[in-house]
Amino acid sequence: MFKFLRFVPAIAAALSAPVWAADKPVTFNKDVAPIVFANCVSCHRPGEIGPFSLMDFESARPWAKSIRTMVGDRKMPPWHADSSKTHFLNDRSLKQADVDTILAWVDQGAKQGAPADLPAAPKFDEAWAMGAPDLVFESTRDFVIPLREQNIEYQSIHMAPQTTEDLYITEWEILPTVRKTVHHANLVRAPMELQPVGIGQAVLKGGDYI
Repeated sequence: MFKFLRFVPAIAAALSAPVWAADKPVTFNKDVAPIVFANCVSCHRPGEIGPFSLMDFESARPWAKSIRTMVGDRKMPPWHADSSKTHFLNDRSLKQADVDTILAWVDQGAKQGAPADLPAAPKFDEAWAMGAPDLVFESTRDFVIPLREQNIEYQSIHMAPQTTEDLYITEWEILPTVRKTVHHANLVRAPMELQPVGIGQAVLKGGDYI
């Protein structure tokens, strides 16, 4: 069940990151909220896969040290594409300036700041994040989440579009039934129905990653 992803070629520019002075206060409402609203809350909000919400200071503050570690190590937000060669419209990787801002916020005591500085929270479509799709492909079986399992092997979920025409994909989206149970998924075009485990079969037999 998906709409399709757009990407635009571009030349990446190197940006110099500002160094926060010790006497320059950094607050969640003024400095950090715009960053996490733009890059993190698609997952870190109630009902989604993120283990805590970043939609407000009260939810984010208890996780300040963890946020510092994960952002400083570039583990969050997750982004494995090479944005130095291609500009992606949905690129959620952080610029070094954004990383420095978050680290400075934590190092200064993770303060809230003035309520008037907090920007409006982003609004999300609780169904399709990209809007209503042109086509919806239903999966042929359910993906069962084992109780209390933290790491689950990939499973191949077959979707058979009933179309006889070639499709040009501009955006795609996978819509889980229970969103908070799904961290990520891969979409491939396969020339045949795959075995339950092993999406690599598709590429080896003439298909490709979408």
